[in-house]
Amino acid sequence: MPDWDDVFAKKGKYFTTPHPDMERLANLFDEKGVRRILDLGCGTGRHLLFLLNKGFDVYGLDGAPNGLEIAKNWLTCRINVLKGNFEVDIYNSKDIRWGKLFFLSFILF
Repeated sequence: MPDWDDVFAKKGKYFTTPHPDMERLANLFDEKGVRRILDLGCGTGRHLLFLLNKGFDVYGLDGAPNGLEIAKNWLTCRINVLKGNFEVDIYNSKDIRWGKLFFLSFILF
């Protein structure tokens, strides 16, 4: 398995387009009334951006600091056109600071 932090440091936004199933998932989330989504392993944020554009509030966790920095910058530069709220943070199983309940989490490559 690659060291994703190194991959993101060398290649930047390694993944830029959403997975083909994201549209179907977004429709399902909407039908079920899901508003907040936690993306575990969010990388550089391609699915966060997709879901934000659909109006969801998204939270991203990842163990790759370089990927998270790219995600923060990518989402922040798009903040004027985004419909939801976002937050990204480094994954540390000993210190997950979000006390909010999440109704859905996903990992999708």
